[in-house]
Amino acid sequence: MTFNIGQQYAGIINNTAGNQHIEDGQQATVVVGPEVLAALTRLRSALPALPLPADAAREAEQQLREAEAATQGPHADQPRAASALERLTGILARSGALAAAAGTLVEPLRTLSQWLGPLGQNLLRMIPGL
Repeated sequence: MTFNIGQQYAGIINNTAGNQHIEDGQQATVVVGPEVLAALTRLRSALPALPLPADAAREAEQQLREAEAATQGPHADQPRAASALERLTGILARSGALAAAAGTLVEPLRTLSQWLGPLGQNLLRMIPGL
């Protein structure tokens, strides 16, 4: 039997060709690599220059802070980060800022969606041209 397994995103992945019995459970640590932090920094740098109405700018700032907070500390909270990034991307899309500044925003959003794995699929679908 042959298994062809593509990219996998998860805290724990068990690929077995037979039986597997786990006695004491499994734990995973989600690593926030430098590429994730750099993508958040690029979004942080781009945000003030975006053509956003004042209320949308405040909400976008709040969602970015939420995403940044979700990546801090010893345990990253990917579902929390994904939700905040989806809300941020929605704000940017509705205001037209995502289309206007796609060259600046697409790459960091793509990097973050890849880090999120399956949780980042909705985010990927929100980015124009992907």
